[in-house]
Amino acid sequence: MATKRNRNTRRRKYSSSSSKSISLLMLVLVMVLTVLVSTITTVSAGTLVKGINSYSNASVEQLRKVTKGTRLSGYEQTILDAEKKYDVNALFICAVAKVETGMGNAGTGKSKNNAFGLTNGSGYARYDNIGVSVQEFARIINTKYFKNGKYTAYQIGNMYCPSNPSSWASKVDSALTELYKKCLN
Repeated sequence: MATKRNRNTRRRKYSSSSSKSISLLMLVLVMVLTVLVSTITTVSAGTLVKGINSYSNASVEQLRKVTKGTRLSGYEQTILDAEKKYDVNALFICAVAKVETGMGNAGTGKSKNNAFGLTNGSGYARYDNIGVSVQEFARIINTKYFKNGKYTAYQIGNMYCPSNPSSWASKVDSALTELYKKCLN
């Protein structure tokens, strides 16, 4: 009789710890799946893509949310055209403009229509309008960086902002994340 009671007690303990383990495992699995689902970006119509040399799939309307109140406002189609022509993500273009000139609202963006702080050998380049600087920036990123295997803000920062590449890249990545969130809201 004592043996039977010990067996039953052991079964209950095993069942209890087993169900706790399964519950804990299920909870961990749900958490992992939640993180994966929230961070995986798929390439399909209407889904924004975060990659410097990938099409953003952003619409003009979504870019308006990003450029509202800035000197880039009104140039959304120009930004998307530059993305398609030079394979430079539209939101990366906006992120660099945000870091360099507050999206054209300060410094060379305001005084020279140069939203990216681009130089021309004798100082900062002057453009007829912000749209021209957008096209030039995308062309430079494609020909000077992508063609040399540089596809991340950190790789680009070494040449684009040699005085402080890590800080520049970190700011660009933060701006890019912020702009993606703006597009989605």
